[in-house]
Amino acid sequence: MSQRIVFPSVFSPDRLHLRLGRRLLVVCCAVWGVVSGHTADAGIVTFTDAASWNAAVPAPSSVDFDSLAHGSLSNQVAGLTFSAINSGNPRVSSAVSAQSGLNVMEVNPKVAGDFDGGGGVQIDFAAPQAAVAISYLDSEFAGNTITLLDSMNGVLATYELQYPHPNEWLFAGFVSTSGANIAAIQITVAGSDYVAFDDLLYGAEANPVPEPSSVLVLGLIAMPLVLRRTLRRA
Repeated sequence: MSQRIVFPSVFSPDRLHLRLGRRLLVVCCAVWGVVSGHTADAGIVTFTDAASWNAAVPAPSSVDFDSLAHGSLSNQVAGLTFSAINSGNPRVSSAVSAQSGLNVMEVNPKVAGDFDGGGGVQIDFAAPQAAVAISYLDSEFAGNTITLLDSMNGVLATYELQYPHPNEWLFAGFVSTSGANIAAIQITVAGSDYVAFDDLLYGAEANPVPEPSSVLVLGLIAMPLVLRRTLRRA
């Protein structure tokens, strides 16, 4: 009695499921890739690309620190209040490698006549903002963070600065999906690091920005179409 040998078809259930799984994975990756930033917490969308943030925030106010005299920061900028946190010493200093102009903001404390690592600053807005952004230089270690606060000092989001990026300017921008509810930001530098900041941007209005989770939902909705096309080809 002869035995029939069955060769697996390229359209067998196992092969078909594998193909479908790969298609779904491609869709998920493509959907996630269109998001310019990630959501640190619900209601706040984070941007690491300045162009994308600027596209979402019409006519933001800006502080480049170049018009300010060197020295401690407090209330020199109308509508803003700078306060020391984490034993910091927020001040305006000159820098050869400033993002724009010649001045930057530094927050490191002064110990025994010299500046030490670490420090921090809280920047309060006279009126809540819908978006805020800042550029930073020389984030080399973990633990450097930006925290967004509401008017009750509740934490809206916390973002860790990218590292290690010595001698490189990077961008961190945030847009609230709940309107103008950002009352203050806290910038904290780890004890062993020195980080410079420049070009503080903020705006009371922002264009609607979908959160990454919302974009992924749209991708999931599109998955049945991918399945249907694959099944038809099969």
